[in-house]
Amino acid sequence: MKKNYHWLIAAVLLLQLFMIGGIYNNLSNLFMLPVTESMGIARSSFALAVSMKGLASFISTFFSGALLHRFGYRKMVSLLMLTNCIALVIMATSKNAVTLGLGIGILGLGDGICLNAGPPRVIRHWFHKYQGMVLGCVSAATGLGGSALCLVISGIIEGSGWQSAFLCCAALYSVMAVLLFAVVRNRPEEMGLKPFGEGQYDQKKEKPARKWSGFSWEQLLRRPAFYLLVLGCFLTCVCMYSLSQNLVPHLRGIGFSNAQAVSVQSTFMLLLAASKFGVGALSDRIGGKRVTLICLACGVISLGVMAFSQNDYAVWASVVLLSCALPLTILTVPLLVPDLFGCQAQTMAVGVLMSTSPLAVLTASTLTNVVYDTIGTYRPVFAVAALVALGLIGLYSLIYLMVSRDKKKLCV
Repeated sequence: MKKNYHWLIAAVLLLQLFMIGGIYNNLSNLFMLPVTESMGIARSSFALAVSMKGLASFISTFFSGALLHRFGYRKMVSLLMLTNCIALVIMATSKNAVTLGLGIGILGLGDGICLNAGPPRVIRHWFHKYQGMVLGCVSAATGLGGSALCLVISGIIEGSGWQSAFLCCAALYSVMAVLLFAVVRNRPEEMGLKPFGEGQYDQKKEKPARKWSGFSWEQLLRRPAFYLLVLGCFLTCVCMYSLSQNLVPHLRGIGFSNAQAVSVQSTFMLLLAASKFGVGALSDRIGGKRVTLICLACGVISLGVMAFSQNDYAVWASVVLLSCALPLTILTVPLLVPDLFGCQAQTMAVGVLMSTSPLAVLTASTLTNVVYDTIGTYRPVFAVAALVALGLIGLYSLIYLMVSRDKKKLCV
């Protein structure tokens, strides 16, 4: 058992992201309508409450490198799981948007590390070989969880109310906290093991494969390309989340029944799971830079089609393409950073870049629903997002050129 403990670690992380992703991906889509109708508040008010989660998640993700280094993944994440359990109880008993926002904000503090920054760090420590494939497989669990729990949570809401659904989610967090603390270890060295694939030879070069050390954190902070990448990651997430976070409300608005919209959301989560695995494996073969551009191109088409879609076939085409684009928001960042900047400052760089994702949720959710409350449709937001995403292809290409130039200077 100890010999294959790497895979047990990956399995527990997969279960963790299955549960968190299932709740995270359905929070806005499934709870917006029942909560706003029950409390008598506008959609933009609910979106603002959800934005508190994005802000809290941004803060915790930004400081995740220092926190995980100080306390370790196992203890830190187990404690945050229990904190999230309390947050969901607060959300279930809330009577107004303020209390709901408080609970969602506490939930965001935990999910920033548990969902965004923590799992890639553990996989980096435990796997030196097949890192992209394992990360893609584990990350795919968020889509699988989103699909499976979409149906479960929707059924609980319809049968017992949204309060009961929140309490059931709280119970899942408490169980996961115990399992994670019992099984996961921060590094293989703690158990007298080595990372999977350590010391294996590169078949082409016939020598141990080594990662480029790259820029130090101090050097990286002096590189304009790094700040452009922060901007690019933020805008990418805003564009993709403007659609993914509002898919069910948009479909209801263009004539889909609740059952049809939930079915599309569930299928989308399954497609997302498959695409994350595919993107991770593809990154191992052709590199994170090329995969990023491919995903971004899928996003441009998806947003454009959804902005002007008039029939079911166009909606489904957009959903398929969106599932291929959404790995940009989480999966491609830890795979792209070593390609661009090396592994020396990887932990800090990944933490900063991934913190843009929850901040983008805050921005996209609020702006998108403010537009909806004003004009009664999401379509203009998707059209603008498609144009921005198209421009981002050029921005990423520029970043690649700038980094290539900086590498040459560093090696001189």
